[in-house]
Amino acid sequence: MDVRIAEAATITARGRTAGASHGVPEVVAPVRRPRRSNDMPRAAGYHAAALVVAVGVLLMAATATVHDGRFVVLPWLDFTLPDLCWWRRLLQIECPGCGLTRSLVCAVHGRWKLAVGFHPGGIVVLAGLVGQLPYRSLQLARIASGRPSLGGRWLRVTGWGLMLAVLAGWLARVVATAG
Repeated sequence: MDVRIAEAATITARGRTAGASHGVPEVVAPVRRPRRSNDMPRAAGYHAAALVVAVGVLLMAATATVHDGRFVVLPWLDFTLPDLCWWRRLLQIECPGCGLTRSLVCAVHGRWKLAVGFHPGGIVVLAGLVGQLPYRSLQLARIASGRPSLGGRWLRVTGWGLMLAVLAGWLARVVATAG
């Protein structure tokens, strides 16, 4: 296998080509640049916004109620949330997110069985929202102290895991209603 490594990537900290003493090129890990100081305010704004959204969604879910198993009502506004699912209106089947709001409201109120009945992914979404509170707070504290925010693979894996859990809940409901 012909492996070509750019000369600039093979220079080590000592100033010689990696692997040159052995005649075999080595793979040198790329050096990560430290974040620029002007990225810190943008990152802080992002984490603050995500924290505000998570708290807002949790507060709305805590104050909302589910009526007749179909409608989510915000009693403090005397407002019933509209049915916005175009998928269900056009195709006459539920979409992957149908029932998620009702499930989240029931889960916040501790009505676990009802929450799973509306959408099994609602409990996972609740866990993700609750997990945002310490995570975003930690990120803001790190940025305020001048340290870079955490991130990386585990955050992406968690996000994809949440989305897959919602999709799996939908597939389970489709299979259950078809059979």
